[in-house]
Amino acid sequence: MASIYIFTECPHCGKVTSADWHYKLDHLYLYCRFCGVDYSREYRYVNEKAYVEETKQKGYGVCLISKSDISNTRLYFLDEPLTEGELKVYIHRYNESDTNKEKSYLITYMDGEFNLLFGNYPDDFFLSLREHWDKYEDMYVKTDEWD
Repeated sequence: MASIYIFTECPHCGKVTSADWHYKLDHLYLYCRFCGVDYSREYRYVNEKAYVEETKQKGYGVCLISKSDISNTRLYFLDEPLTEGELKVYIHRYNESDTNKEKSYLITYMDGEFNLLFGNYPDDFFLSLREHWDKYEDMYVKTDEWD
């Protein structure tokens, strides 16, 4: 499948998020690594009739547990408010000996407010979309260089 991966503003929290647009099928996948929103839109065909299938999960935050072995690093999306039991599980994972505590975090998002429960905010947490573009401009195609 052919797709275009773009950075955009999260419709839920306003932070920089990523969207993956599969342009040949017009499928869209968007997830926010700050508030945890998860959205997909796909076109489906049944008996030669087309319909749109949308999945929306409201984000209540995210937990990143970064491990010294990067292949074991996990990003968890909170699709409902955090329970005491879930908090204990995340704290346990955070306190494991192979956790990189400087890069790990648990951030909840409710009523338009972020709350850091443990760890550190990600480096680009406070960047606007414009600041993100400026910081990572080398990653983007420069059309003014096309001749």
